[in-house]
Amino acid sequence: MTLKQVQALQLAQVGVHESPNGSNRVLYSLWYGLVGAWCMMYQVWVFTKAGIPIFRTASTQAFVAHYRKIKGFHEGSGGVQPGDLMFYHWPGSSRAGNQPDHVEFVFSTAGAGVNDIGGNVGNKVSRIRRTGNFLGYVRPTYAPEPKPAARKYPGHILKKGAHGSDVVWIQKRLTHHGIKTASDGIFGPATAANVHTFRRKCGWAWGYTVGPKTWARLAK
Repeated sequence: MTLKQVQALQLAQVGVHESPNGSNRVLYSLWYGLVGAWCMMYQVWVFTKAGIPIFRTASTQAFVAHYRKIKGFHEGSGGVQPGDLMFYHWPGSSRAGNQPDHVEFVFSTAGAGVNDIGGNVGNKVSRIRRTGNFLGYVRPTYAPEPKPAARKYPGHILKKGAHGSDVVWIQKRLTHHGIKTASDGIFGPATAANVHTFRRKCGWAWGYTVGPKTWARLAK
C-alpha cells in the first residue's frame, strides 16, 4: 500500500475500543493471540493488512531493539515524516531512558509536534497530538504513490480571471509542489501569487501567469 492508503486504513480504525473497557480485549490483540498492552500489536495489524513488512512483535522494546540493531531506528524526532512509527518514553517510566513505553503512527507533522493515530490510547484507537517525550522513530517502506494522469496544456496562457478545471489542476499541482493553494478553480490573486512563488522556486524571472513552460514544470 501507499502512504495515503495506510493513512486511510489507520483512520478507519479510529474509535475501535476494548470490550469490556480496560480488558485489553480488542480486535488487534485477539488477532495477534495475546491479550495485553496492544499499542504495538495494533501497528503490526495495520501493516500486515497493508502488506508492508515490519518486525512482528507485541513488544515496543523488542521492536526498537531490532531496528537499532539493523540501523533503522532514528533517535529523537528530527526529520520525522508522516508514515513514521514514533516511539515514546513517558516521564516517570520504570523503564530505562532509552527504552520505549508506547508507539503511534505519525499521520501528519505540524511545527514542533506530530499528529498521531495510536492504539491503546484511552482504551481505544485514538487520534492525538504529541509535542514531547519522543524517543525515536522507524520509517516503513511504502509503495510509491501513483503519478497523476498527464494533462495536456490547453494551448493558451492562464492568468488572473481564468476559471475551470485547468485552474483546479494548476492549484492542485502547486499544492503538490509544497505551495498550499485552495482548489476552487478560480485564478484569483492568491493563485497568481502562488504561481509567482513557484516560478521563483524554479529560478525563473517573476511572473503571475501559467504558460507552456510553467505548465510542464508543474506537471513533474
